[in-house]
Parts: sequence; structure tokens; C-alpha cells
Amino acid sequence: DSILAQARTAQDGLGTVGQQLKTQNLKLKRSQTHLLKNKLADAHDNISAASSKLGIEGEPMKMPMGGSPLDRFIAYINGGQDKLIAIQKKLKEIATTHEELQPGEMMFIQVKMSAAQQEIEYSSTLLSKVISSITTILNTQL
Repeated sequence: DSILAQARTAQDGLGTVGQQLKTQNLKLKRSQTHLLKNKLADAHDNISAASSKLGIEGEPMKMPMGGSPLDRFIAYINGGQDKLIAIQKKLKEIATTHEELQPGEMMFIQVKMSAAQQEIEYSSTLLSKVISSITTILNTQL
């Protein structure tokens, strides 16, 4: 149940980041773009590791060729959400069949999900600050 809650929280967090990326007039500095790319990639890697430990074989992430950084960020978000949905389905299946996870596997999955949540929360906070500064600038110009 705790891993299922972590997966839901991470999925909600990715949804929030996705909405923030759709903010009109969003412009990220090079350093912010690099940082956001690293955080989303790390979150995706942690989610992938957790799903692999559960035996979930998913399709590789579809990265748009020649797209903008925002398009690549959206690809990370979509790929992560797909894997989180698969993780939730697998955990529900495990619960209904009364199958048990080994303690080491459970701990590994919890650690990876926790790390992914932290990366997602950091990304959301970074985008919130950027959006806040855009709003301030737009209000000042009026």
C-alpha cells in the first residue's frame, strides 16, 4: 500500500510538472533547462528501476527528435507516467493474488520511488519559481 501511494504521489507530481511546462510565455534559462533535464531524467531512471524490479517490461521512452527542450521534458513526463501506471497495476495485481514481495525488493522499490518523488518535487519547485518570476514581470509591465 505504501509503494502504491508513492506511485500515485509521483504520478500526481509529474502531472503538476506537465501543467507547469504548458504555462504560456515559459522561458527557461540555460542553467534551468539543464537542471530540469537532469532532474526529470533522474526521476525517469528511478521509476524505470522500480518498474524493472517488479518485472514490468515497458516500451522505451519516445524522445522527439529535434524538438525543443520543453518537448523533451514532456516526453520524460509521459514516459514516467506510463511506467507509474504500470507499477500501480502490478501492485494491485500483487495485492489481489496475495503474492508477496521479498523485503529487499520492497525496500529497493521504495527507495527508488522516494528518489523519483524528490526529483519531481524539485522540478516542480523550480518551475514554480520561474512561473512566479514571469507573472511578476508581466504584472510590472502592465
